[in-house]
Amino acid sequence: MLVEESTILAILSRIHAAKADFSLTMIKRAVQLLLERVRQPEALLPPWNWPFGMGMVVMYLVVLLAALLFTASLADAPMDEAFEPDIFARANLIGCLLVGVLIYQYITTAFYKAQENKQIHQNLRPVEVLHLTPSENTPLAFVALIAFTIVIVTDVIGFIVGVPSDSLPRPLLGLKEGSSEFLVGVLVVVAARPIVEEIIFRGILYPALRKQFQPFLSIGLSALAFVVLHILLDSDLWWGGIYPLVLGITAGIARASTKSTQSAIIAHVMFGLFMMLRAIIL
Repeated sequence: MLVEESTILAILSRIHAAKADFSLTMIKRAVQLLLERVRQPEALLPPWNWPFGMGMVVMYLVVLLAALLFTASLADAPMDEAFEPDIFARANLIGCLLVGVLIYQYITTAFYKAQENKQIHQNLRPVEVLHLTPSENTPLAFVALIAFTIVIVTDVIGFIVGVPSDSLPRPLLGLKEGSSEFLVGVLVVVAARPIVEEIIFRGILYPALRKQFQPFLSIGLSALAFVVLHILLDSDLWWGGIYPLVLGITAGIARASTKSTQSAIIAHVMFGLFMMLRAIIL
């Protein structure tokens, strides 16, 4: 009887070991595939260089700050209250709309000028140069699932290291569910910022960096610029630094591995969606 029990235990132990080895092998293969896809060259590089991309980042920051001053003046609020959540959320929405118009103007101008100079093919469209077309190798649903998992893990780590459970991004901070301010904050965090910021950082800046640098350095540099922007807008170490760094790297890897800016936008949307759910629950 003892022999039979020991045999069964040995078999079970081998099964568990085999499962662990299989899981480890699958993880290694997934990581290798991801790295291979990131390293693959860009099929279409933009006609602009990285200084143009950094100029778009600076333009975005300037427009947001101008929108803050404009929104604060409309609310008859002193300048030291311009970063209050309700004013900040409205200013971000206005700023993102204005930046969207400016992006369209700048990109179409650069695009058609490049076509005139025969730098790019005549049949291309601006959305193709920005890589706003769907990914051919990875479904957006899979990108969304991975990004949502990453933001959950990031939030758990934040809780462990002492980030207050009621801490939220500034547009959602202190806003009540169902109020117009909350709806504006949700629109900013889940839609406006993801679209505008990913077009700038992963649609314009990242491929321009790829013209001169290796893929992982380009991901890191675009993420660093993303972090600097958010630190200037939010002095909180977590929401101004750590959170944007994780988001920037996640969106950068999504963009580099799928060759689609849509994937970066979806990753950013998932981060914002999780924060919205936290705001509602807490």
